[in-house]
Amino acid sequence: KDFRTDKPKTVRTVNSDGKEHVTEYVYTFDSDDPKHQEMALWYNMSDMIVGKKEYCAGTLLRDEKTDYVLHDDWFYPESVSISVLSEPYREKYRFLDYNGKGNFSRLVTNRCDTTSVEWGYGGVYPVSIRLNVGHATRYTWKPLFGVTSISKENGYTEHYGYTSGGRLSS
Repeated sequence: KDFRTDKPKTVRTVNSDGKEHVTEYVYTFDSDDPKHQEMALWYNMSDMIVGKKEYCAGTLLRDEKTDYVLHDDWFYPESVSISVLSEPYREKYRFLDYNGKGNFSRLVTNRCDTTSVEWGYGGVYPVSIRLNVGHATRYTWKPLFGVTSISKENGYTEHYGYTSGGRLSS
């Protein structure tokens, strides 16, 4: 099947030192992996990014791949692995425990730091984010507008207000 996307496959820029920097994206429809083909053909996820390569002056600087898992009849990111300067891949992120709205509730970074997210307002907005077993940062929201307060670990709370049109006012 011939898939199309409005997302870029290649982005080229010239750095301040005159060297060309190229970023190449690989989408599910580009991949030969059977799981990616299933995502594209049967789940209408044809332009999900499964790989990204960054070059400078023709040298591969960074290679990133995203693995997906089928969970509750939908594909979600499972992990993101990175290779720097052609070294072996290392896992940067692992997503664990998705809620019914498709939001992850735990994220492991660099195989050791765990971020836990509690979702409220019908599972749509994060109300608490906790790094490892430390104190949580708590959030309150005005649905369809934005966050109304952020209570940080140090006890300080930031408050936000919105105009009737939904613009941040304070």
